[in-house]
Amino acid sequence: EVVSNGAVNSTAPTLVSASLLAFDPTANHLDAALYWYAYGLPIVPTMPDTNQIAVSSDTWLVELSHEKIVQHWSQHADHGVALIPGDDYVVFCTDSQESRDALAAIFKNVEAWPNMVVKTAIDTHTRFKVAKGANTNQLTHNIEKHFAHIGVIAGKSPVILPPSKGSTLSLDMAKNVGELTEATQAFIDAVSLHNGTADTDCVAAPDAGKPP
Repeated sequence: EVVSNGAVNSTAPTLVSASLLAFDPTANHLDAALYWYAYGLPIVPTMPDTNQIAVSSDTWLVELSHEKIVQHWSQHADHGVALIPGDDYVVFCTDSQESRDALAAIFKNVEAWPNMVVKTAIDTHTRFKVAKGANTNQLTHNIEKHFAHIGVIAGKSPVILPPSKGSTLSLDMAKNVGELTEATQAFIDAVSLHNGTADTDCVAAPDAGKPP
């Protein structure tokens, strides 16, 4: 998964539900967009079955509203839904057993337990709110060479939200952004340290290029 660096000053949605019902995995893209908007996430539409943003995210996120979402998805029902992390959210991607084990070890060491996990067709996305004062460094990784790497997505790079591209929620304990677990600087630094170690210590696994 290739991601590009960048930062965005995301405009928080004006509608944030105190507590939402569980996400409906059978929801169409419009209903899903309204759900994630009410959840409190800065969402954007994507081209069908891709991670490509269908609009200018900077322009779209200005005065994002229920009506704006309904208008767009009523005209483009096949558009997917994605999160723009900006400076407020960070997504950790694991696409091998080694990377999943490494991330689990970091959870234990820093005592930060995730409460929102999305399973995609090729990897697992563990999503956090960025703690106040913490900085994220966006990294890319090549599983063929660094199968133990933990991918980090932040800034302007879109991250798909269920049900886009067949993604599903495998852990759904936070009912709005206020309940998301925070990634502290210690957590982020631990991931960076792990990836730096993986660069020098890891040898490609025989089936490293294949999804787990």
